[in-house]
Amino acid sequence: MYSLIISTSPRPGVICRAGGDLCDVAALDTSEEEHWLCSLRGKLKREAQAVTNLVAVGDEVIFTPLHEGQGVIESIGKRRSKLSRQNTKGSMVAEQVLAVNIDYAIIVMACHAPDYNPRRLDWHLTAALAGELAPVIVLSKIDLPQGAAAREDIAPYRLLGYPVIATSTVTGEGLAELGELLAGKRGVLVGSSGVGKSSLINAMDPHLQLRTGELRQRFQKGRHVTTAAELLRLQNGAWLIDTPGVRSFALWDNQNDAVENQYSEFATYAHLCRFSDCSHTHEPGCEVRAAVGRGEIEEDRYQSYLKIHKRQKGRRKW
Repeated sequence: MYSLIISTSPRPGVICRAGGDLCDVAALDTSEEEHWLCSLRGKLKREAQAVTNLVAVGDEVIFTPLHEGQGVIESIGKRRSKLSRQNTKGSMVAEQVLAVNIDYAIIVMACHAPDYNPRRLDWHLTAALAGELAPVIVLSKIDLPQGAAAREDIAPYRLLGYPVIATSTVTGEGLAELGELLAGKRGVLVGSSGVGKSSLINAMDPHLQLRTGELRQRFQKGRHVTTAAELLRLQNGAWLIDTPGVRSFALWDNQNDAVENQYSEFATYAHLCRFSDCSHTHEPGCEVRAAVGRGEIEEDRYQSYLKIHKRQKGRRKW
């Protein structure tokens, strides 16, 4: 509930929703679920006009409560991680920050076509590593007939060291494992519309919709909401950011290190390439391409790498 307590002492909080110059801030100095509708202090408003995403869901702030559940944000803390992508409008290219200060990127893929797409998964993994998030792959709807095939297809990612959790909101499979992983942590759910992100959240905390419905309604009433992402507090102490369905993920800036880190199986061969700055796309003496030819690196993974490399170099949307 939005608090009606009147206090003028600055307090720590975290942004749960952001829309224009108004934010839903949850207080962090209490075990109760206490929310405040906060605007930005004048200085921050001026800064917001010059940058993109001065405030994002997950930002930790200092706010001063005023009256009737309203307050003002005094300062914004330094971000330790972020999930962002390239946003292109006409000839303008900017960074769109989806969420910040997160421990895990929960990449949700439904077992059925057309959502099950390993190359889209590779893009999400790369974006997570670029923002210093630990990726977790969640197969949703594992109870469907396609579930058995999806388990086999995802096996190479498990061998690469990525946590993989198969889940079903019908049978309950994987929900306890996912809840245990997230307890006391912050995660952001990423995936296309229809993969079951909201269903997973509701299955882990059945009473969440009742607790957040009033907050969401009051925040949205009478104003334009610029982002649908929201930070939700679960009863097990986890904080989850539910994002709108994201299919395109053009990486922001020149995140080549993240691309290399995502394809960790290349490392065994990359240092043997003839050129130290080998891109593994066309250069002679490339040991990565040679390993692909010998079947030591999976062809599908290499083709996925080529696609990301090409899009990143050209700075185009996928």
